[in-house]
This record gives sequence, structure tokens and C-alpha cells, in this order.
Amino acid sequence: MQQIEWEPYSEALADLSIPEYCLEGYEIWRAHVPLICHNIVEWHQPDRVLRQFGRRQLIPTDAVDLDWEHSQQLTGRTEVDWTVELQEYLPYWEARRERIMEDILDRTELRRNSAYMIWYWKHTRKWIHPDGAALGASVCTSTYHKK
Repeated sequence: MQQIEWEPYSEALADLSIPEYCLEGYEIWRAHVPLICHNIVEWHQPDRVLRQFGRRQLIPTDAVDLDWEHSQQLTGRTEVDWTVELQEYLPYWEARRERIMEDILDRTELRRNSAYMIWYWKHTRKWIHPDGAALGASVCTSTYHKK
């Protein structure tokens, strides 16, 4: 059985695979902010993936619900000024440096009885593949990050 090996982003890997201009201001990768592109708003919620940044994982806050923005019909709306239409989100983005998720660096393995893992097992899908459900273990059919 193949298992996925989870590991946080490393500076060495980032240095090899990400252009230098993308690494400027890398700390905002952990900013809890809306990402805005014309008429599209997606909320970046790094509190849900702090382990990817080598940080202690806490129980995340409730997800930001942007259903209204995702249900908009854009047909015939070519004259919309999106800086006005989505202005409620701009202050969050402008304050991105104050919205960086900070926590304790922690690369130790999560214990099954930690508060986060107890929460996690109540809220996650337990199997990522039907074969895993039959075997009672997570099974990955991908070749990416296999041990």
C-alpha cells in the first residue's frame, strides 16, 4: 500500500521551483484575506493549512462564505466597476500585513489525541479512494509524493 508523505513547504524547495519575484513578501502567503481578480473573490484561509507552513495546526475558524459572489450573473455586466462593486473586500487586502497567521513553528508529528486531530476526524472524509475505504487505510493512486 502506498502512503502520501506530507511535508511543509521548505525554503530549499521554494528556491528551486518558484521564481524569485514570487518569493518577495512570502509572509503574506499566510495572510487571511480575500484574493480579488476583476469580478472574482476567493478567500485565502491559511488557518486551515498551517502545517503546510511548518506551524502548529489549530482548529480553524469557520470558512468564509462567499456564495453571493459566486452566484452573480455576469452576462451584460461589462460596464461594472469592480473596484466599487467589491469595495467591502479591499480593506482586508490593504491590511494584509496585519492579517498574517502567526503561530508556533512546529514540525513534529500530530498526535491522534490532539484537539486538532479530534476535530479533524469529525469533519473530514476518512478515505481518499474507494480501495482505501475497503482496506481501512488511505490509498493514493497518484505517483506524486509516494514513499
